[in-house]
Amino acid sequence: MNTPDAPTADTTATLTDAFDALAAALDDVLPAGEVHGLGDQALLEATRAVEVLGRRVDALRAHCAGEILERSPKGLGAERLSAKNGCRTPVELTARLTGVSEATAARRAALGQAVTVRGSLTGGLLPPKFPAVAAAVSAGDLGEDAARIIISTLSSVEHRADPADSAAAEQELVASAVGGFTADQTRVQAMVWRIALDPDGVETGAEEAMRHRALPPVRGHGVGLCRFG
Repeated sequence: MNTPDAPTADTTATLTDAFDALAAALDDVLPAGEVHGLGDQALLEATRAVEVLGRRVDALRAHCAGEILERSPKGLGAERLSAKNGCRTPVELTARLTGVSEATAARRAALGQAVTVRGSLTGGLLPPKFPAVAAAVSAGDLGEDAARIIISTLSSVEHRADPADSAAAEQELVASAVGGFTADQTRVQAMVWRIALDPDGVETGAEEAMRHRALPPVRGHGVGLCRFG
């Protein structure tokens, strides 16, 4: 794993100033307290535009959390980024820095890990595990919800599905989500792809469900329960 040199104080200050300027510019464009004064069409346009902006911010959140995770492997011991900042885990560090719950920090880190370049055993860099998702997330075209659905679905079959088929599924799912599908519609489409990629796994799941449905029935008896059969 290659860790970049520590930024100078000037670099850190410049980055902070730049984000402060972006926040100020946003207030100049549309303060949150003035949304109620927008006309119907302006409200719809603002909703779309804010979502695009929010996706860019979400991408940075995920990449930052994923990078903190990358720089805090257990093998480094006290040299982990999380340990050097007094935290047990990278998720705890992200939560402390941002004020979000550790569950939210963990989701961000998992997304970031899936869409960012990875360190190799030889010290080089590998492309993102989900390149189509990574490109769309970074561009602000794909939201967190849809990205997580695509990643979790394809991850669930990665050891059984053909890699080329999985790559095609990823591209199709991303294209549909970017093209206008809601996250709920993407979930339905992802389930169809999951069946196509791993039909045996779906059959196994169905057989398991039927096995549980075949359990003997239970009826009330006094203050407790008794089982027939």
